[in-house]
Amino acid sequence: MSVCPHESCPQTLQEFANAHGQRPGALELDSTPADAVAGSRLHKYLTNNKLLVQSHVTSAVIRGLAIAISGNNQVLMLNLSLTLLSFSYLPTNCRQLVQLGALSCMPALLSFGYKHDLTGIAIELLWNMLERAAEAKQQLLMPQPSLLSLETTNSGTAVPGNVPNVTNSEDVQALTGRESVALDAEAEEPCAQNADSEAGQHERDAAYLPCVSKQEASGVIMVDGELAHVLTRLFRTVLVDGNRAQDKELRNNVLVVISFVVDASPEFVATCHSAGLFDAVLAIACAPEVCDGSPHVKPWALSTDEIDLELKMLCCNVACTGAVMLPDVLEAAKAAGFMSMLLQHLDDINTSPAVVRWNADRCSSLRSTALSALQRLAPLAVDLYLSLGGVPVLLSMLANCTVPVHVEAGLCHLNMLVAAAPEMAEVLGTEGAMPLLLDIVQCAVAIWPEGLRQAALQLLALMCSVNAENRRRLRKSQGLEVLVGQLANAAALDPTLPSQLALATLDAVWSGIVPDRKNVARFLVADGMDLLLSFLETGNRGHRATALCVLADLLENPRSHPFFHDWRSSRNKQTAAHLLVNIWKVRSGLVPSKARGVCCSTAHVSYYPQSRCAR
Repeated sequence: MSVCPHESCPQTLQEFANAHGQRPGALELDSTPADAVAGSRLHKYLTNNKLLVQSHVTSAVIRGLAIAISGNNQVLMLNLSLTLLSFSYLPTNCRQLVQLGALSCMPALLSFGYKHDLTGIAIELLWNMLERAAEAKQQLLMPQPSLLSLETTNSGTAVPGNVPNVTNSEDVQALTGRESVALDAEAEEPCAQNADSEAGQHERDAAYLPCVSKQEASGVIMVDGELAHVLTRLFRTVLVDGNRAQDKELRNNVLVVISFVVDASPEFVATCHSAGLFDAVLAIACAPEVCDGSPHVKPWALSTDEIDLELKMLCCNVACTGAVMLPDVLEAAKAAGFMSMLLQHLDDINTSPAVVRWNADRCSSLRSTALSALQRLAPLAVDLYLSLGGVPVLLSMLANCTVPVHVEAGLCHLNMLVAAAPEMAEVLGTEGAMPLLLDIVQCAVAIWPEGLRQAALQLLALMCSVNAENRRRLRKSQGLEVLVGQLANAAALDPTLPSQLALATLDAVWSGIVPDRKNVARFLVADGMDLLLSFLETGNRGHRATALCVLADLLENPRSHPFFHDWRSSRNKQTAAHLLVNIWKVRSGLVPSKARGVCCSTAHVSYYPQSRCAR
């Protein structure tokens, strides 16, 4: 029995690329080539793929794939796509695929519908290229060679990325059974029979076949727009019609591929929006909390299984990214109740069946997703956020939550919100955020990790820096004593290691105490000046710039001068003035002059931020 050459040759390449069935797992592939022991399967796999890259056989495979697409030879497309997929598990190979124009083939390969074997292979191939080749996302938004251009490319024609192309007619004939563009009749006959046998199975999917545009041999096309339409149509179709487990897996994989590209270009987002992607995505994200998802989601389609949880989280991510990239999508998200759905998953007292139906682990995953989405979305829709009661919901969650990751994410969300909308500082102060932040900072020594305490101090500093009333609230909530205690802890840290928590403490003192005269008076009485100078003397040198700024602004208040002059070092009894002179010498590399004993070098002049006392 004769074997079709364009079946045997691609299969041989697949076997070679996969090291004859010994392709390592993902963790092993993350290892560096130096970690591969000679003779191991990792070493064999890397060696085989290195030879493939050096041989430039990839260009012949891509050219053969373009020929198969033009001739609508589905069997050949399947074999060559599997070959490219076997190449795509290493970053080096993915970069070569992108440079040689493999992205131009993706819209055609994805146009056969969700039941076709090609679709899943093409999605995985595109996923690998976007994930492993850093330039794939940028290349997708640039003009790519047309299929006809790839089909007629030979050794004398340059391809994207200037990768040498050694393909000749014999290379392509070995893969495709064609001389140049025409198919060899003997090779075509058995493959045509195979294609006919599958015609009934994929009869419904034939409606998705696009008309391959006739381009000049040297022409280029924009792939991103066509790919956006194809991916959107594929996702919407499998969402409504797909009932099998593999259909659900494909549905999620399509959305993962879209998420790779959706944050790269507003044009891609606009094309997806016009094709109806975000209508379906928002319906899934908001069902059943605020809508029933119709007509995009069947009532029984979204269960609490892991695969449907993954879909909901992916939809939240894609919808949030689209809203950030395009105002039209943001308006659609507002109308769909997207933010209301996110807040429902943060509300501890919400007993809605749509929320409590998830088990504890999946509810925690949804809460993390909601916090991440709100961090990006809330600054763009502050009025809606306030009208939905976002601040009380967040503060209640922070007060009752015992998961450090969620508390830290909530603090980061509020940080972003106040930074984008300073008026939110007053809202947070009114709602009682100051005592809550102080409790997190003060009780954090044995409970919360350092990053969480740092986020709380940063939010406290930001609230005080943009709102004078919050500095009064800090004083009334016994916050000065808390900050003095944190400053004492910072002074006791290892001076050889920099500490973000120490810097956050200094920032909180600088913003919450220094600009307010009453706060300064209490700070000085509580030995705050002594602690600040001790920190300046014994703390990490990388923190000195910030500490000096705090000290400079503090000394603008005449009441602080006696405390400054009364300080003596616990190490050598030097005064504060001597400490500052010594720091200046070390910083500027000063050498006393032999003639008059003065420091005369003025190199390395330092510049510090603007005073915060003027706030």
